[in-house]
Amino acid sequence: MSLVKILGVQMFADLLSPLFRERRYDIDKLVSIARKAGSAGLVEVLERLAADLARDAGLARVAARLGAALAPACRRGAAECLAWGWGIEGARARSAGPARGFRAVAVAPTRHCNLRCPGCPCTTAPASAGDPPGVVARSLAAARSSGATLVVVQGGEPFADPGRLFAMLEGNRDLYFLVITNGTLVTRDAARRLAAAGNAAVAFTVVGGRDETEGRRGPGAHRGAARGMEELRRAGAPFGVMPAGPGFDAARFVGDDFLRAALRRGALFTWYAGGAPGFAWQVSERHPLLAFRTPRELTRAHPCLPLADDETADGLSPRVRPVA
Repeated sequence: MSLVKILGVQMFADLLSPLFRERRYDIDKLVSIARKAGSAGLVEVLERLAADLARDAGLARVAARLGAALAPACRRGAAECLAWGWGIEGARARSAGPARGFRAVAVAPTRHCNLRCPGCPCTTAPASAGDPPGVVARSLAAARSSGATLVVVQGGEPFADPGRLFAMLEGNRDLYFLVITNGTLVTRDAARRLAAAGNAAVAFTVVGGRDETEGRRGPGAHRGAARGMEELRRAGAPFGVMPAGPGFDAARFVGDDFLRAALRRGALFTWYAGGAPGFAWQVSERHPLLAFRTPRELTRAHPCLPLADDETADGLSPRVRPVA
């Protein structure tokens, strides 16, 4: 590891520490590094963080929540694998590589799901269904070679096969994983392993409140997801919420009641996905969902980071590259 990387990772880790306000002078250095790497979205987020620190508002409040909530390994993993690995080194590789435009890869270790939601093809998938090990291995190799080192773990339900899931996470510590889940199978042991690995965040798909969730997903689904969130919160593993499902009510999912409920559960981000899951550093002012509310309005009102997979997001195209 080069000296520049060592110092850069440490500066990012400091921004995710409880004492991050004392490290504000590092932000200018990180902006310079991100700009040289061509990471326009990361530059904008860091500049907004610097401005918000002066007012103790917006992204400064988000950073304070991250510092207080995350276990040490998770702060280190977010700094090394996500901010530096994907945001700096990955940006350089992506700008020069043949897969230009793709910022993440998607894998599905299992297509099986424990729930039986109407109309979902995963309800009939056998326990053995999923991407074969060779396909997953090629996808992860492609992530490294292309700089798209953010890996979106889809399903089925990834926690339905914890053996394959944790073998992948714990065996690829240089990659950062975003695991999409209904949350009902996130156990205490799973939460502790995620906190120890440090290189993954969990996105809970939400379709509404208790009645809507249990009406679509079955009795106990809402309670099970809430229990999973609580286990992750206690363990210090990062998680957020991902509005999903039919009858999507955009105005509701950027509303104060929804965001306050997510914050009470301990959510650190909201992920407003559109088509294929992906990722961007922040929600664009042009994201169609946010015709109701801008990113600055969201972070000004609630210390929860809004993310998106919008093609127009911010210069970091979040398109996912499925690798066969």
